Amino acid sequence: MGKKETVPAPEPKNKLFFSFGPDEASFFSSPLYRRWSENSPEEFKKLLPDADPNKPEPETPPLEDHKFFSSMKRAMSHRKDEPVEPQPYHVSYGDNGSWFLIWDNGEHDENLRGAYPSLLQWMHEYQSSLTDGSLNVSLGPAGAFFAWCSDSCRWDNVPVSFTAEIQKMLCHEGWKRRPRRVQFGVNESYAIVCDDGTWYSHGLEENYEGLTELLTSGGKMKTLSLNAYGADTYFLVSENGNVHWKVPQTWDNLVEDVSNTYMTGHRVRTGSMPMDKDLTYTKESKHGKAKADPGTMTKWLSGANAALQVGQLVVTADPAQCQHQ
Repeated sequence: MGKKETVPAPEPKNKLFFSFGPDEASFFSSPLYRRWSENSPEEFKKLLPDADPNKPEPETPPLEDHKFFSSMKRAMSHRKDEPVEPQPYHVSYGDNGSWFLIWDNGEHDENLRGAYPSLLQWMHEYQSSLTDGSLNVSLGPAGAFFAWCSDSCRWDNVPVSFTAEIQKMLCHEGWKRRPRRVQFGVNESYAIVCDDGTWYSHGLEENYEGLTELLTSGGKMKTLSLNAYGADTYFLVSENGNVHWKVPQTWDNLVEDVSNTYMTGHRVRTGSMPMDKDLTYTKESKHGKAKADPGTMTKWLSGANAALQVGQLVVTADPAQCQHQ
């Protein structure tokens, strides 16, 4: 399996991420902002620090057909003498309403609903190793998952090429190159982002139009999120602060909120046609607005239609804000 090389220290906890789930479930988190879809599992929502029903209504109105709760500038609102509650570090949605929540203090909560039995077995076998804050878990469709910590990892129901890539990163002494973020996509596609910013992928060109070009031209990555339950939906942050996304229409206002409350700097338009919002547009699916098959989203951001061939809008954030917090 090779000789262990010098592996950089793990990145500090990243609080900028977007998680996608079945039926357009979603969770977005940044150091100052957090929103999640109302159709996230109830027991999951009750665990979140912002789930207190006695707190005032969110500052932004609920979205049509897809309501969100929000936490605005939470990190700036608490008093110094008040203890800071653990905050979500990573959220992963899976099959049958399953979910996995990792907190920034290293603890975790989950409800796998019987969909990932070998993951539960691994967690039981290595429970003593899962308390040092190194645990990461990525759930995927059809029982696919990858879980890893400082001295062990486990995966199941993944493509053969995924197994080959992970084995290249391992040696008898541990990690030669350590994954930072693993994302499963539709049709057995996936992406692996390592602590040193390098990445490995499979099936992105066929299922996430334009994403491979962004990855190859944008330098090293901070974080990448794929929607495993709907093609052509992703969220990408590169090391240089560039942020790219492609999302369905139901997240229209959410993307605007992200831009207005978190992102700073300038906006660069790569398309040649005028666009009336600072959002990413794409043409309507060739199947029309009806869903081609379960889990495939075909209704996109308002303003786009089959007649428009527009490029993507790239929102550039202050690189310092994109650092792992």
